[in-house]
Amino acid sequence: MRRTANRLSLILLLTLLAASIPSRVSAEDAWLWPIAGLQAGEGVIAKPGDRIGRERIRGSLFIAAPEGTPVVCPADALVKSSLLGYRKSLHFSNAWGFDKPFDEAVADAAAEEKKRMIDPRYICADILLAVDSREIFIGGLRCDTAFAPGTMLHRGDTLGTVAYAYHRLAQPCIVFSSSWYSHSYDPMTPFGIESTFVRPHIWRTGERRAAIIGVAVLAALVIWLVFHIIYKVKDRRRRAYFQALMEACPSDQSLQHPRPAPIEAEDSGAQPFRQRIEVAKQAFDATPSALVLMAAATDKERTLTADERKGLLDDVSSTFADIMIDVKRSSLKVNTQDLLLCMLSVIHVPTAVMADCLNVGESTIRTRKTRLKNKMPDELFAMFFSAL
Repeated sequence: MRRTANRLSLILLLTLLAASIPSRVSAEDAWLWPIAGLQAGEGVIAKPGDRIGRERIRGSLFIAAPEGTPVVCPADALVKSSLLGYRKSLHFSNAWGFDKPFDEAVADAAAEEKKRMIDPRYICADILLAVDSREIFIGGLRCDTAFAPGTMLHRGDTLGTVAYAYHRLAQPCIVFSSSWYSHSYDPMTPFGIESTFVRPHIWRTGERRAAIIGVAVLAALVIWLVFHIIYKVKDRRRRAYFQALMEACPSDQSLQHPRPAPIEAEDSGAQPFRQRIEVAKQAFDATPSALVLMAAATDKERTLTADERKGLLDDVSSTFADIMIDVKRSSLKVNTQDLLLCMLSVIHVPTAVMADCLNVGESTIRTRKTRLKNKMPDELFAMFFSAL
C-alpha cells in the first residue's frame, strides 16, 4: 500500500510539473509590446474583425501612441526589407526605396505621387522582420535611415518612432501584423492578449479542384436549365402559332387525295403532314421575303444582298420551324443547311436562287440533294423535292 501511494504521489508531482512548464515557457517567449512604455494590449484602436470605414481588418493591429514614441523590436529577428510605404487601403499600398535620409526620401516619394495628392504625413517607413518561421510587419514608423536586409535585431532594439500608419486614421499609430508561410497569422496571441483573429481557410489542392469542379457542374446545370426553359417556352409558342394557322386554313379537297405515307407528328393534332406544309407555305407567302424571292426568280441577273439573304432565311426558319423540327426528329442525320434546302424546295425556289440564298454554288445544291436522298426516307424526300 505504501509503495502504491508513493507511485501515485510521484505521478501527481510529475503531472503538475508538466502542466506548469508550458505556461512558464510561453510567458518567457511572449513578444515584447512594440510601443515602448506600454503594456501588452494598451493603445489598440483597431484589431482583427473591426472595421475602418467599409474595410474589415483581417490580421492587423493598429496601435496608437503619441507621435515620436519609440517603437521596439518584439523579439530577436532578422531584417528582410525596409522601405517607405503609403497604405492606400487595408490590403494595398505603394512602396518606394529607402536609401536616403527619411525626410528627403519622403519628399521624393511625395513629388512622384504629386498628381494623386498624397499627404506626405502618411508616407512612413515599413519594416519586415523574420522571427523563426514567421514574419512580422511593422508600418507607420519614422526612422533616420533604413535597416539593411540581413541585419540582426534583438528583442527591445529601437526600430523608429510612431508616425501615421493609415490615412483613414487621423491619430498617430503604427500597424502590426504577422504571417506564417505567406498566410495571415494571429498578431495578438504572441503578446499574451485575448485574440479576435479568425484564421482564414487555406485551400488545399484537392479542395480547390473539388470546389472548381463543383462550381463548373452547378454552372452547367443552371445554363442547361435556362436553355431548357427557353426552349419549352418557344416550343409552346410555336405550337400555338401553327395550331392557329391550321384552324384558320380553309378545307381544300385536293389535300384529301391519297398521298404516299404522310408523317404524323406528335403535335399535329392528327392532321396530314402535307396539309401542315401547305399552312406553312401560306404563312410564308405573307412575309416580305416572298416578294424578294419572286423578284429574284423572275430576274436572273439579280442577286440577293446580305440583308435580304438573312431576312429570307430567318423567315423560312420561323414559318417552317414546326416542319423542320419534325423532319429532324424523323431523320437525325440531316443538318440545318439540309433543312433549309428542303424548305426552299417546298416553296419552289429555283436552283440558282437557292444557291444564292445559301451562299453556295449550284453544283453544291445538286450534291446536297443527292446526299439528302440517302439521309431521309424516300417518301419524305419525294414530299420535298416533288411537286405538291
